[in-house]
Amino acid sequence: MMDIVTECRNPDPDVKDAFDKAIKLKEENPSESEKILRVCISKGCTDSMVALGNILSTGTDEQKKESFKLFTEAGNAGNIHGLRNSGYALALGIGCSKNKTAAAEWYKRAAEAGHAKAQCNLGVLYSYGNGVSQNDEEAAKWYKMSAENGYSRGQTNYGEYLMYGRGVKKDAAEAAKWFEASGSNRALFHLAELYLAGDGVPQSRDKAIEFLKSSSDGGYAKAMTFLASLIINEDRVYAESLYTKAAEKGNQTAIDALRNLGLPIPCVKKVRN
Repeated sequence: MMDIVTECRNPDPDVKDAFDKAIKLKEENPSESEKILRVCISKGCTDSMVALGNILSTGTDEQKKESFKLFTEAGNAGNIHGLRNSGYALALGIGCSKNKTAAAEWYKRAAEAGHAKAQCNLGVLYSYGNGVSQNDEEAAKWYKMSAENGYSRGQTNYGEYLMYGRGVKKDAAEAAKWFEASGSNRALFHLAELYLAGDGVPQSRDKAIEFLKSSSDGGYAKAMTFLASLIINEDRVYAESLYTKAAEKGNQTAIDALRNLGLPIPCVKKVRN
């Protein structure tokens, strides 16, 4: 998701007031909001460029092209959100031709300016070799920066790298700390894995199940199937319901489990994890 700018850092109080008015009008009167933002842009407000780019990025092809132009202009003027949104637009081809190499360049500029999401985005590109040469050490470096800047996904991704020893020395105890800091459903799933194995943390089946329940309640299909496999002999009804919910999300492990149990396979509602 691109950065959505709702605050103005322009030193001119009149520009700030106009910007705030435009943001409030964005839903009920988008044309008036756009008009006000263009006035703010004429006064040098780069946050208004990004805010208008946000609005135009979901419009017609011509509007999307203008949104990309606004993002790059804001970014080149030093706006950190403009930098990241330019990378995001290039990565997905919003208002421009899709170009992962150029996306990486914009993400790097935002990342070097301290943008936590951009640091994570750049880490992902290095992790998969999209737009840059695949490099686990570089991925780990940017994930760590993102994690230290408080971005949950960066914390989870860095925790995974520590857990598996990708690009960094394996350190399950440190991984557990980052998973706890993140608190995302994926992080909770990994915490459960560590507690079940006693890897980097004291072995505890109860804690593993607790984390798996939290992750499952958050909709993470992998946690549902893992939890179901652990409790199938203790609470078959609950386990079957977990398999069913995970299967509805398209989880193949859950689908296979239901088939092996002789239970009906539900229609897939959402294909994720």
